[in-house]
Amino acid sequence: MKASVLGAGRSGQSVAKLLIGRGYRVLLSDIVAKRLQLPGVEFDLGHTERVLDTDLIVLSPGIPTSLPILQRARERGIPIYGELEVSSWFLPADTKIIAITGTNGKTTTAYLTYGVMKAAECPVVIAGNMGIPLSERINDVKAGDYLVLEVSSFQLETIDKFRPHIGVWLNFVPEHLDRYRDVLGYWKAKARLFMNQTSTDFAILNKDVESYATLNTDAQKLYLHDIHYIHYKDGTIYYGGKPILSNIHAPPYMMENLLAVTSIASIIRLDHSLIKHVFR
Repeated sequence: MKASVLGAGRSGQSVAKLLIGRGYRVLLSDIVAKRLQLPGVEFDLGHTERVLDTDLIVLSPGIPTSLPILQRARERGIPIYGELEVSSWFLPADTKIIAITGTNGKTTTAYLTYGVMKAAECPVVIAGNMGIPLSERINDVKAGDYLVLEVSSFQLETIDKFRPHIGVWLNFVPEHLDRYRDVLGYWKAKARLFMNQTSTDFAILNKDVESYATLNTDAQKLYLHDIHYIHYKDGTIYYGGKPILSNIHAPPYMMENLLAVTSIASIIRLDHSLIKHVFR
């Protein structure tokens, strides 16, 4: 099998190494000359026609899907995936993925979730858009582990089968309109996080997210700031109408993060007191 990887930054080099290790012949392409020490990887400068001599194309997150070479690939029927999608193919089948997106706060929420799970002695690995490509951490993920991922709209554009057990959408503020045709285009890219979920999975959403459009997913929808599910009032977090964490004094911009982490902890049945321990 041949793979062409576009973008020779950290993600591109990492997924190239992963694919080489899985028996692929890899061409790594970039518009800037790079000094690479990647045994077995060929290099292409300028995204030339050589990119099209392949079975699949893998995009680094920063590579726009509108490149002319990618249009020619589509015309030839060459599948195009992102680093996140391709890396997920090599995870153990029973990996429990917790994927977090949002315009703001996703890095903080991912690290808080990871910290709470480590405190609970859960087997957990963290990776994603905070600068740790999933392809770089694949060998650290063992059967039955949890995987906490921060995911961006750019990464979600090029998923296919990627399916988180718990998907979190913290908030939505119009952004990246230099990349997307309009606000709805950006929203739809984020919404792809939930497209492969089933009724056994969970979609944790800020209620405001659906003010733009209704999210279609088979997952169980759970809403932040919902008095019937989870909300914050007067220093206390309530879950299912019952107080579960008191004396919580966080700035307003942190509340979505804390509510999301508390929701995740509730789903996987962790001790809520660990949240205060990690947050303080």
